[in-house]
Amino acid sequence: MTGLEPIATARQLVREPYCGWMSKLNLNYDPCAIDAAALCRVIQAEYWGKGLSESQILKSIQHSYCVSGWIEKNQIGFARAVSDRSTCAHIKDFVVFPGYRKCGFGKRLMTGLLAHPSLSEVESWYLGTRNAHSFYARFGFKASSNGIHMYLHISESG
Repeated sequence: MTGLEPIATARQLVREPYCGWMSKLNLNYDPCAIDAAALCRVIQAEYWGKGLSESQILKSIQHSYCVSGWIEKNQIGFARAVSDRSTCAHIKDFVVFPGYRKCGFGKRLMTGLLAHPSLSEVESWYLGTRNAHSFYARFGFKASSNGIHMYLHISESG
């Protein structure tokens, strides 16, 4: 198994109201639990991950605060931020694996990253995106004037 095979596609899970699809999602803050091979393949397929080597991806994980999403033994998402653990954090990677997108898993993953135990004091969050502004806006992120970078200042949105 590669870790990319959905146990059932997320859309099938949504159509079956008794399967408890969201309740099966578990978040894990341990970077050692990450399915590195599957994650590298998914990141390298994204526009922002093209050109990154497996070595670069794995090294970046070692020096970041991560959260991964799991349904049973399948990793279905990943997010990481770099931070001083006091004043600011920069979200560097955020991805829900193919087959699990557009079903609410990303919302739980982002909520998990913003609530990361090591980042509880951080009030200023930053990220860059070309195409997911509306997703991040749901969490209070605001677009900067360049249209790519976004920011969230918790003290301003609270």
